[in-house]
Amino acid sequence: MWRASCVSRALVPHRTFSTSTMTSSSSNSASPDDDTASAIAFEPRVDTYTEQRRLWNKELNLKRKEWAADFKLRADLKAAEVQSERARIEEEKVARKAQKALKSAARAEEVVKEEKQRIRKKEIALRRKAVVRAQRDFVAHLRRTAREEELLKASRNWVTKEDLDERIRVALENPRPMY
Repeated sequence: MWRASCVSRALVPHRTFSTSTMTSSSSNSASPDDDTASAIAFEPRVDTYTEQRRLWNKELNLKRKEWAADFKLRADLKAAEVQSERARIEEEKVARKAQKALKSAARAEEVVKEEKQRIRKKEIALRRKAVVRAQRDFVAHLRRTAREEELLKASRNWVTKEDLDERIRVALENPRPMY
Protein backbone atom coordinates (compact mmCIF):
# COMPACT_ATOMS: atom_id res chain seq x y z
CA MET A 1 0.00 0.00 0.00
CA TRP A 2 2.80 2.37 0.85
CA ARG A 3 4.55 1.57 -2.36
CA ALA A 4 1.45 2.16 -4.32
CA SER A 5 0.96 5.57 -2.77
CA CYS A 6 4.61 6.50 -3.29
CA VAL A 7 4.55 5.33 -6.85
CA SER A 8 1.32 7.07 -7.59
CA ARG A 9 2.86 10.42 -6.70
CA ALA A 10 5.87 10.10 -8.88
CA LEU A 11 5.94 11.26 -12.43
CA VAL A 12 5.71 8.16 -14.54
CA PRO A 13 6.01 8.18 -18.29
CA HIS A 14 2.91 7.32 -20.14
CA ARG A 15 3.68 3.94 -21.65
CA THR A 16 0.98 3.72 -24.17
CA PHE A 17 2.38 4.14 -27.59
CA SER A 18 0.15 4.70 -30.44
CA THR A 19 1.28 3.56 -33.79
CA SER A 20 0.15 6.69 -35.47
CA THR A 21 2.33 8.88 -33.32
CA MET A 22 5.33 6.64 -33.90
CA THR A 23 4.98 6.60 -37.62
CA SER A 24 4.29 10.24 -37.87
CA SER A 25 7.08 11.11 -35.54
CA SER A 26 9.60 8.99 -37.41
CA SER A 27 8.71 10.44 -40.74
CA ASN A 28 8.37 14.04 -39.70
CA SER A 29 11.10 14.50 -37.20
CA ALA A 30 14.58 15.41 -38.10
CA SER A 31 16.33 14.69 -34.86
CA PRO A 32 16.20 11.49 -32.83
CA ASP A 33 15.73 13.37 -29.56
CA ASP A 34 12.58 15.02 -30.75
CA ASP A 35 11.23 11.68 -31.79
CA THR A 36 11.57 10.11 -28.37
CA ALA A 37 10.36 13.23 -26.64
CA SER A 38 7.19 13.33 -28.62
CA ALA A 39 6.68 9.62 -28.43
CA ILE A 40 7.07 9.37 -24.67
CA ALA A 41 5.14 12.12 -22.96
CA PHE A 42 5.39 12.39 -19.19
CA GLU A 43 2.02 12.86 -17.59
CA PRO A 44 1.45 12.94 -13.88
CA ARG A 45 -0.24 9.82 -12.79
CA VAL A 46 -3.59 10.57 -11.20
CA ASP A 47 -4.25 8.41 -8.23
CA THR A 48 -7.98 8.00 -8.31
CA TYR A 49 -8.25 6.53 -4.80
CA THR A 50 -6.65 9.48 -3.04
CA GLU A 51 -8.59 11.94 -5.15
CA GLN A 52 -11.80 10.10 -4.45
CA ARG A 53 -10.87 9.92 -0.78
CA ARG A 54 -10.09 13.65 -0.74
CA LEU A 55 -13.39 14.44 -2.47
CA TRP A 56 -15.23 12.08 -0.13
CA ASN A 57 -13.63 13.77 2.91
CA LYS A 58 -14.62 17.17 1.54
CA GLU A 59 -18.19 15.99 1.04
CA LEU A 60 -18.17 14.36 4.46
CA ASN A 61 -16.88 17.55 6.05
CA LEU A 62 -19.56 19.55 4.26
CA LYS A 63 -22.15 17.05 5.46
CA ARG A 64 -20.75 17.26 8.99
CA LYS A 65 -21.00 21.02 8.84
CA GLU A 66 -24.58 20.73 7.54
CA TRP A 67 -25.41 18.20 10.26
CA ALA A 68 -23.81 20.41 12.91
CA ALA A 69 -25.74 23.41 11.61
CA ASP A 70 -28.92 21.34 11.49
CA PHE A 71 -28.26 20.02 14.99
CA LYS A 72 -27.57 23.54 16.25
CA LEU A 73 -30.70 24.80 14.51
CA ARG A 74 -32.77 22.03 16.10
CA ALA A 75 -31.19 22.70 19.48
CA ASP A 76 -31.88 26.41 19.09
CA LEU A 77 -35.47 25.68 18.07
CA LYS A 78 -35.86 23.32 21.01
CA ALA A 79 -34.34 25.91 23.37
CA ALA A 80 -36.62 28.59 21.92
CA GLU A 81 -39.60 26.27 22.33
CA VAL A 82 -38.62 25.49 25.92
CA GLN A 83 -38.08 29.19 26.58
CA SER A 84 -41.44 30.10 25.08
CA GLU A 85 -43.10 27.33 27.10
CA ARG A 86 -41.45 28.65 30.27
CA ALA A 87 -42.54 32.17 29.38
CA ARG A 88 -46.11 30.93 28.81
CA ILE A 89 -46.06 29.08 32.12
CA GLU A 90 -44.71 32.19 33.87
CA GLU A 91 -47.45 34.31 32.27
CA GLU A 92 -50.07 31.81 33.42
CA LYS A 93 -48.52 31.79 36.88
CA VAL A 94 -48.59 35.59 37.01
CA ALA A 95 -52.23 35.56 35.84
CA ARG A 96 -53.12 32.97 38.49
CA LYS A 97 -51.33 35.01 41.16
CA ALA A 98 -53.21 38.13 40.05
CA GLN A 99 -56.54 36.26 40.24
CA LYS A 100 -55.53 34.83 43.59
CA ALA A 101 -54.64 38.31 44.83
CA LEU A 102 -58.04 39.61 43.67
CA LYS A 103 -59.80 36.71 45.37
CA SER A 104 -57.70 37.25 48.47
CA ALA A 105 -58.57 40.95 48.55
CA ALA A 106 -62.27 40.16 48.07
CA ARG A 107 -62.08 37.52 50.79
CA ALA A 108 -60.29 39.98 53.08
CA GLU A 109 -63.16 42.44 52.61
CA GLU A 110 -65.65 39.66 53.35
CA VAL A 111 -63.67 38.70 56.44
CA VAL A 112 -63.70 42.31 57.64
CA LYS A 113 -67.49 42.45 57.12
CA GLU A 114 -67.96 39.11 58.86
CA GLU A 115 -65.75 40.26 61.73
CA LYS A 116 -67.81 43.44 62.10
CA GLN A 117 -71.01 41.39 62.08
CA ARG A 118 -69.52 38.96 64.62
CA ILE A 119 -68.46 41.84 66.87
CA ARG A 120 -71.90 43.44 66.51
CA LYS A 121 -73.63 40.14 67.38
CA LYS A 122 -71.28 39.67 70.31
CA GLU A 123 -72.02 43.19 71.57
CA ILE A 124 -75.76 42.55 71.19
CA ALA A 125 -75.41 39.26 73.07
CA LEU A 126 -73.37 40.98 75.79
CA ARG A 127 -76.00 43.72 76.07
CA ARG A 128 -78.74 41.11 76.35
CA LYS A 129 -76.75 39.27 78.99
CA ALA A 130 -76.19 42.55 80.82
CA VAL A 131 -79.91 43.31 80.68
CA VAL A 132 -80.80 39.81 81.89
CA ARG A 133 -78.16 40.07 84.62
CA ALA A 134 -79.51 43.48 85.64
CA GLN A 135 -83.06 42.06 85.73
CA ARG A 136 -81.89 39.10 87.84
CA ASP A 137 -80.00 41.43 90.13
CA PHE A 138 -83.08 43.62 90.43
CA VAL A 139 -85.29 40.62 91.20
CA ALA A 140 -82.71 39.35 93.70
CA HIS A 141 -82.63 42.81 95.26
CA LEU A 142 -86.42 42.84 95.53
CA ARG A 143 -86.35 39.40 97.13
CA ARG A 144 -83.65 40.46 99.57
CA THR A 145 -85.49 43.59 100.56
CA ALA A 146 -88.73 41.60 100.96
CA ARG A 147 -86.91 39.02 103.09
CA GLU A 148 -85.34 41.75 105.16
CA GLU A 149 -88.76 43.28 105.79
CA GLU A 150 -90.10 39.86 106.79
CA LEU A 151 -87.16 39.34 109.10
CA LEU A 152 -87.61 42.79 110.58
CA LYS A 153 -91.26 42.05 111.27
CA ALA A 154 -90.38 38.67 112.75
CA SER A 155 -87.51 40.12 114.75
CA ARG A 156 -89.90 42.20 116.77
CA ASN A 157 -90.96 39.01 118.47
CA TRP A 158 -87.44 37.73 118.96
CA VAL A 159 -85.77 37.67 122.35
CA THR A 160 -83.17 40.29 122.93
CA LYS A 161 -80.42 40.26 125.59
CA GLU A 162 -82.38 42.56 127.77
CA ASP A 163 -85.53 40.44 127.56
CA LEU A 164 -83.72 37.11 127.96
CA ASP A 165 -83.43 37.17 131.76
CA GLU A 166 -87.05 38.18 132.15
CA ARG A 167 -88.29 35.45 129.86
CA ILE A 168 -86.23 32.79 131.62
CA ARG A 169 -87.73 33.84 134.95
CA VAL A 170 -91.29 33.75 133.53
CA ALA A 171 -90.70 30.32 131.95
CA LEU A 172 -89.43 28.91 135.23
CA GLU A 173 -92.41 30.24 137.11
CA ASN A 174 -94.90 28.93 134.57
CA PRO A 175 -93.64 25.64 133.21
CA ARG A 176 -95.37 24.28 130.11
CA PRO A 177 -95.46 20.64 129.26
CA MET A 178 -93.65 19.78 126.04
CA TYR A 179 -95.82 16.76 125.27
